[in-house]
Amino acid sequence: MMTTPIRHWLPPLLAVLALALPAAAAGAAPADEARALLATLQNGPTPDAANAATKLGELAAASADVITALEQHLARERSSTDDERRAALGQIGAEVPDEKGRFRIPGRGVEAADPNLDWLTALVALPAGTPGLGDLVSDVAAIRALAASDRFAAGDVIFNYAFTAAGEAYRDECGRYLRKMAPTSLPGLIRGSRAKHSKGRYARYQLERLDRQSPPKALLYAPDERTRVAILAAWNDVHHPDAVQTVLATVDDVNPAVRAAARKTWLGYVTGKAPPEAPKRKLVLPGGKLSDEEMPLYLNYRELATIELKRVYEEVLGKKPRGGLKQLSDELFSHYDGKRATELIARLDEARSLAEAGKLAEATAIFDTVLRDHPDHEDRAAMGELYFAYAESLAGEAKWIKASVAYAKAAELAPAGANAKAARAGRHYARAQVIAASGGDPSAEVEKALEILPDHPGASKLADRGAPPPTAGGAVTEPPVRPSWMLYLGVLTGLIAIALAVVAIRRRHP
Repeated sequence: MMTTPIRHWLPPLLAVLALALPAAAAGAAPADEARALLATLQNGPTPDAANAATKLGELAAASADVITALEQHLARERSSTDDERRAALGQIGAEVPDEKGRFRIPGRGVEAADPNLDWLTALVALPAGTPGLGDLVSDVAAIRALAASDRFAAGDVIFNYAFTAAGEAYRDECGRYLRKMAPTSLPGLIRGSRAKHSKGRYARYQLERLDRQSPPKALLYAPDERTRVAILAAWNDVHHPDAVQTVLATVDDVNPAVRAAARKTWLGYVTGKAPPEAPKRKLVLPGGKLSDEEMPLYLNYRELATIELKRVYEEVLGKKPRGGLKQLSDELFSHYDGKRATELIARLDEARSLAEAGKLAEATAIFDTVLRDHPDHEDRAAMGELYFAYAESLAGEAKWIKASVAYAKAAELAPAGANAKAARAGRHYARAQVIAASGGDPSAEVEKALEILPDHPGASKLADRGAPPPTAGGAVTEPPVRPSWMLYLGVLTGLIAIALAVVAIRRRHP
């Protein structure tokens, strides 16, 4: 591997410092900082290009404006020619398609390109005067930064850039980073897979490499809510016919955001302007005879959705579907919502009974599942009071870690409730006990508790008497600063909170 003399990379490195230091001193916006780094790489690539690409990725993850800056950089006019850049890529053994976008298939005795080639490292090792080198390094750094951003829009930028005149030579590198950034790249690849000709083939190839071309698998293995919602939105954008069954199966998803996205996508399938009719031909029948009439070669997404909707409607509602597709869809949604509401009432009734029996751990565990599915439930405040009662009981048993969590939930659910301040202060007090039990200094948490509730008895005692000694097991087994009368007061407060919360829930759900 060739080494670059210091006289070649020292001036560009000084230029990096000249651009970066004033920007940092002035608190430059992330997009401006990204533009400065890209300009420096373009004007004279340095051996530190990999770190610059990493920094660009961090900026892109922090600000959506950087994605725009990177997209603009890739769309710029270049001083080098496409042939010069292709020649430099040839020097490092990169896989580059021809002018028609086709990749060369190595013949016998011809070595295939290294699929693990690090383009940036190899490019930086080229002589500094190599034509097009600055453009190549800054472009590759921009592609890497987009992939590292964890933003769906970045996947669209990389995919579309691979099919521009300037980006065609980078198509292999773009594909590699589209796969690396998955699942963030999946929505863009799904949209691209419905494109015509080479663009669609390229997107489908990337999805196949990721084993995500199957709609059920793409949604099932999506790691989080935002990715599932984005995948559903991508299917809606292109009315993907292969996703019809998966979308309809998701309109009753347990996650509210995913459920809403699936229903929006489904209504996109069954309403609006009708899709183009499939081309027709006379089909070859058994025995080689042609059909008398021309038949459609495939079913469009509306026809597929119609068949699936009627099948599911009859299966779920137990009656023959009558009416338009929108009406049938709404009836199906209403059925799912009614069933969900009935199940919810049953769960709340169970939690109420458990709370009345003093089984707060079991009651709040049910509330955890209710709030997961219904984060904005109308009984949030009443639930908060029960979480507060549970936290008080945990504090009475010196289970400080669990108490801290329960206090936090109580404060979040009932921020204006009667025990809101006590819940916030209790959280800090419980954290102080945890810190003290591990031998740390709890004073900061104690101060926060007293700022919220100056007369908090436990925090006041802990402030006066200092940290309690940790036990041999590293955990406080007894509330060291809470006299017995305070324990009784906490139990009484908890019982009152339980009664009020149960009454509130019973009023809404008799």
